[in-house]
Amino acid sequence: MAFEAIHFKDQLILGNPASAVAVTTLWSKKEKVAEGVPRELFAVMGQLYSPTRGLDPLVRNLIANPSIRHLVVTGRDFSGSGVALRDLFRSGVERGKTTLGQECWRVKSSVEAYIDIEVAEGAIEDMRANVALHEVALADVLATLKALAKEPARLCSERRIFPKCEHVATVCPSPDTVHVVRAGTVAAAWVEILDRIMRFGRESATHYGTRQKEVLDLVTVVDAEDPNNLYVPAYMPCDMKALEEYFPRVLTGREYPDTSYTYGQRLRTHFGADQVEAIIAKLAKDADTRSAVAVLWDPRSDNSGRDAPCINHLWARIRSGAVYLTATIRSNDMYSAWPENAFALRKMQELIRAEVARRSGTELRLGDLVTVSESAHIYSDCWASAERIVDQQYEKEVTARLKEFDPCGSFVISIMEGRILCEHISPNGEHIETYSGKSAAHVANQLTRDGVLSSMSHALYVGRELAKAEIALANEGLFEYVQDQHLKNRNQS
Repeated sequence: MAFEAIHFKDQLILGNPASAVAVTTLWSKKEKVAEGVPRELFAVMGQLYSPTRGLDPLVRNLIANPSIRHLVVTGRDFSGSGVALRDLFRSGVERGKTTLGQECWRVKSSVEAYIDIEVAEGAIEDMRANVALHEVALADVLATLKALAKEPARLCSERRIFPKCEHVATVCPSPDTVHVVRAGTVAAAWVEILDRIMRFGRESATHYGTRQKEVLDLVTVVDAEDPNNLYVPAYMPCDMKALEEYFPRVLTGREYPDTSYTYGQRLRTHFGADQVEAIIAKLAKDADTRSAVAVLWDPRSDNSGRDAPCINHLWARIRSGAVYLTATIRSNDMYSAWPENAFALRKMQELIRAEVARRSGTELRLGDLVTVSESAHIYSDCWASAERIVDQQYEKEVTARLKEFDPCGSFVISIMEGRILCEHISPNGEHIETYSGKSAAHVANQLTRDGVLSSMSHALYVGRELAKAEIALANEGLFEYVQDQHLKNRNQS
């Protein structure tokens, strides 16, 4: 039976179809290894770079070619793929999940290594039993293959081929902490929040017996919501009637018989002081104060009880004639609770602004509302609704914002005296600095180092323009570079 590659056909070196030997060279170049080995001594030779991506096709090829009785492993191992392969043959696999949440066979190894779940466990066990693993140094490959060549190829089990399914990850890799969402309105921010958590949230259990997708330390910035004319579209989980009923629970110390506490009570009466009034008084007296703070967490009861406030801390600050408000929320149901929280906090921010302006006799604008949701989560019963809302509303509410002006400024790109020039211009039109270099990568590294781009869409745009400028610079006699235009052929009128 001749060896037939099922996966990575174009990346394998095929040798003697009658041989019972396969060779993997790990990270060492297979072409280099094959130079010193006659082709008749092996059936196939290939590399194994990745324990998470490469082990599965290797195993599939072995299972599909039961005439292979020996697997020679040699070469440098930079990723742990060789260790994972050895552990596969020594210890086998167990059912589990990849780091992206996909069902798989996990190799029992200190190295993270997977085989697709659609490959039958019995077939994997048959391969482990029927194929002998030989770990050898590069210098010993030829001698090993000559010794193994004495054994002719013969079938040791039936040929089995398993379909290769397209897996969709349930979570995308991302930093463990701190995602930032910026939007003009609460509604637009909410749509992007849903997308972030459904895309990047880690799935875990909750003390309610349900599942959640969670992002840690989600920072949300709302900069244009009008507190006197709230934008509350029909797709949101609250409406104006519900909000009007909710606002007094945050803005006032009113008692409610059906509730053990409200945020308003914690802020206005719980500690024997009106903390909102204290914030207003401080800011009216000293516009530069950084201690306009209110706390809602009571360590006397909240450290031992389950019915503890989710909003824990408020901080107000005046800067450049605007009142900013930051709220820290320890546990935040981003689907059902965050919109009401955000609308109420915007109302609180306006209350503080108006009263500080009245008492101080100064004109004050409304600055950003910032919420820091330490555990930003969506419960499993809301996942389908969250995905539907993102599908229906993202283009309208979020995409347009991504194209807006970068608050860090803009860049004027040109070519002069054999160099790419990239002038950084402030939002009000002032020149800040000029970056220059002979390559797009050199200029891009300078921009990255200085952190002067705040949005991904703007960074991608600048990258495209720098690449065009580099092409024009390398072909000065052929192309003329003009920003925001296609490269002009100098030889065409």
